[in-house]
Amino acid sequence: MRTFNYLYKNEIDLSRWIKNERFKDFENVFIQVFTGKQDKSWIKTLRKSILAELPQAKLIGVTTDGEIFKGRVTRGETVISVSIYEKSVPRTFYIPLQEGEKSKEIGKKLAETAINKQTKLVLIFGDGRYVESGSFLQAIHKAAPEVIIAGGNAGDNGYFKDILLFTEEGVFEKGIVAAAIDSEELYIHTFSYREWKPAGKVFTVTDISSSGELEIDGMSVHDLYTQNMGKEIADKLPSTAIEYPLMIKQGKSYYPLALKASLPGEPVLFHQKIKTGSKIQIGYRDANLFLQSIDIVTKDIQDKPVESIFLYSCTARRRFLKSAVEEEFQVIDQFVPSAGFFSYGEYFHDGKRLEHLSHALTLLVLSESPEATLEKKLDSKIPEQSREMDDLLALSHLIQTSTKEMEQLNDHLLESEQRYKSLFDHNPDMIYSMDMNGYITSVNHALVQTLGFRKEEMLQAHALNFVCHDDHQRVVEHFRLAIHDRPQTFVSSIRKKDGSEIVCSITNLPIVVNQKVVGVYGISKNITWQKKAEEKIERLAFHDSLTGLPNRSLFEKRLRELIAEKKCSNNKLAVMFIDIDHFKIINESLGHHIGDVVLKHVSKQLRQTVKSQDLLCRFAGDVFTLILPSIDKPGEVIDTADRIAEALNMPIYLDGQEYTVSASIGISIYPDDSDDSEILIKNADIALHKAKEKGRGKLEFFTGEMNAFTLERLKLEGYLRKAIQKRELQPYYQPQLCMKTERITGFEALVRWNHPELGLVSPMQFVPLAEEIGLIDDIGRFVLFESCNQLKRWHDEGADHLSISVNVSGRQFQRLSFVYEVKEALQTSGIPAECLHLELTESTMIHNVQYSISIMQELRQLGVKLSIDDFGTGYSSLSYLKDFPVDCLKIDQSFIRHLSDDFFNTSDAAIIKAIIMMCEGLSLSTVAEGVETFEQMKLLREYGCQTAQGYIISKPMPANEAQLFLKEFYAIKNSTS
Repeated sequence: MRTFNYLYKNEIDLSRWIKNERFKDFENVFIQVFTGKQDKSWIKTLRKSILAELPQAKLIGVTTDGEIFKGRVTRGETVISVSIYEKSVPRTFYIPLQEGEKSKEIGKKLAETAINKQTKLVLIFGDGRYVESGSFLQAIHKAAPEVIIAGGNAGDNGYFKDILLFTEEGVFEKGIVAAAIDSEELYIHTFSYREWKPAGKVFTVTDISSSGELEIDGMSVHDLYTQNMGKEIADKLPSTAIEYPLMIKQGKSYYPLALKASLPGEPVLFHQKIKTGSKIQIGYRDANLFLQSIDIVTKDIQDKPVESIFLYSCTARRRFLKSAVEEEFQVIDQFVPSAGFFSYGEYFHDGKRLEHLSHALTLLVLSESPEATLEKKLDSKIPEQSREMDDLLALSHLIQTSTKEMEQLNDHLLESEQRYKSLFDHNPDMIYSMDMNGYITSVNHALVQTLGFRKEEMLQAHALNFVCHDDHQRVVEHFRLAIHDRPQTFVSSIRKKDGSEIVCSITNLPIVVNQKVVGVYGISKNITWQKKAEEKIERLAFHDSLTGLPNRSLFEKRLRELIAEKKCSNNKLAVMFIDIDHFKIINESLGHHIGDVVLKHVSKQLRQTVKSQDLLCRFAGDVFTLILPSIDKPGEVIDTADRIAEALNMPIYLDGQEYTVSASIGISIYPDDSDDSEILIKNADIALHKAKEKGRGKLEFFTGEMNAFTLERLKLEGYLRKAIQKRELQPYYQPQLCMKTERITGFEALVRWNHPELGLVSPMQFVPLAEEIGLIDDIGRFVLFESCNQLKRWHDEGADHLSISVNVSGRQFQRLSFVYEVKEALQTSGIPAECLHLELTESTMIHNVQYSISIMQELRQLGVKLSIDDFGTGYSSLSYLKDFPVDCLKIDQSFIRHLSDDFFNTSDAAIIKAIIMMCEGLSLSTVAEGVETFEQMKLLREYGCQTAQGYIISKPMPANEAQLFLKEFYAIKNSTS
């Protein structure tokens, strides 16, 4: 973005400037106008002149109490700031204040009208005479807390009467004008600087009229200034309240009050909502802080992305050492185009808080590029100290020292004179006193306000009248100990006038006069919200957010408690671990949001199944736990498990399809399996793993030998996790023979694990373990890439007719990135896609048919061949088979095993013939696995099977042996020929 600033001279010069800068060539032109002229017709003419030259421009403008142009401070002039946005779009709005409408309603309207998802910044100029800036800004912040707000209230040279706002649509009063900047790449930083400090006596707000006029220490604001600042200053109110503001104490800090529009001689009103009892002091500007401001400002913007800076400053800064203020602005302007105006209050938002400031300087730093930082360091030159500045510094120091001494004196006076009053009237806690018999003798405002009784209703009443009946005896005992000079703290329920109760933390302190207890002070704090928060925190700490069930922490806590209770009896309890079968496949194929639906369904079914005294928990992931706190025999546990299995058989409908889930269950019994809660949990988990090994929906009780099995399994799991890294895994290759040509047409890659200690580990042992612990994806990727690279080596050596078949696990196939993985393997190895055959099991494809078909079609588009492995042992659904885009069926070796000349009419032979005939009809090739005899080869050839694979040809072997096998095979073949 770029910003150009212009001090208006006349219409002709303005037109020349616009043409010279070629603003008409740009689409997103945003103009801010700051004018010290309050003539409405003049402003209308100026607006028309600008828009006649730049009809595409978006414009907002405001009357000022002084203008800022290129580091200069002017009055009665007009500054035009034009910003050209390259990546942002400005939009402008006018929101009027309707009769009787509250300021917060304008804020809501602005948020609804101007702010959208792309809005990054809203620049606002308001009429502070009628719009209460605090509630207006908070309404915007509540609706759109992430949108940055900047700007301020219009000024009119200190008269508080002729304030105007305008956009390209017109000139307005009573409301706000705003510009919303929509952008993806707008970098915004805001800063605020205040230099006012309180001085002199601390005053108290004693009354507030319906119109908002303050009475301070029984005086009007005018009289307060007359008494403390002199009549000449007071008679210039409200404008002199800009230079000597009233400051209100909030917490430990003081803030200047923002003047609301008012006419001279009328009551002075303020923007802030002020309460009776608020502490007020007259403020002064600390000259030392002002001198440091240049250095502070330049350090703040030094490393920020900055292309334009806009300054919105309180008019008091202009009236206080104008030359020094200009020097401050000139330091900034020599590096970055800057402009702005002096206002009756500034809007400040730093990304966290949004507030209406008074007597402050706010900076809005903008850039559309994160690299647009300043090319050289800012030279933060502190203004030269004139005699006038020396006098101001000395005066500031004198005021500061005198104020500090006065504050200390006031503190001592307040402590000695108002100790009792402060304890009662200004304490947020409920405080009261009682005589030796428990009758109330005094109460503070907080107690009256909280309980809802009138002060007269409580005085001379007995304290027990306000205590919940169940707590009477305990409260009396604490009172008795207090009058014996023993302070007490306890919790009790207190009755309010409307009949409701609150929980209070009460401290009873003896009232000691002349070393004698004459009564009791009660200090009560309402902790109802704290109790509720503690209950909520406890629920969050001990309950699962998804299912609402107790979580692992509560499960372990309750199990320890139950075991402690039962150590004095012979009663047994059972711990059940319930794991949803194949839940990982559901998560990975259907998505985590569907997985959450399944978990909620399971928790609902389990809740309805278990008894009220049983404790059902979500332990972790898809594992639920159940404590049966009292059992007489294992049959009761089995009955519960049967009910769970039956309940989970209830179908669940997801995306229009019906699904059922099953669960594996592991059980340990107290005290048979252990009398320690942690060991019981471990044993139930061991039993669960044993149940899962047996298949879906199994139940297993813990037995002692399972520990040895678990240790062995953990040891094997540890070895397996390092197997790929240590290159212990190796593809073995089993050749495939074409029955017609008697040529080796390819190899199937089969993974083998050769461990240095365990030796050759069977795939039947480590592949299921790899699937369970999530390593099967890594192993599958390893085999795929290694096999493709090996095939490329064989092709390069002349055997380019060979193909390679690679098994794909269910988890691997269901993963979204699988197609990209196959594509990468083809590109990395350089083999033709048609030479890669991927073998999929029926169960893998049938799990989510539509998803499987879409993935298979993507693989076919790559040119890869697809086979159904172990055909005949899975679902064998012909209705699905005709839809699957496959090239080949592999007949499972269980049908081949018993095939021989002596059994032509066996069912196995009939199945094989039917599969081959079906494949011919579907134009699919066939591969017979597990061929071990010449008789089997002969029959398969007669049946029309195209390819054979098995020990009759060769067992699986490493790549180097497969290379020798090919040479020897063709050598024998050639010699036979």
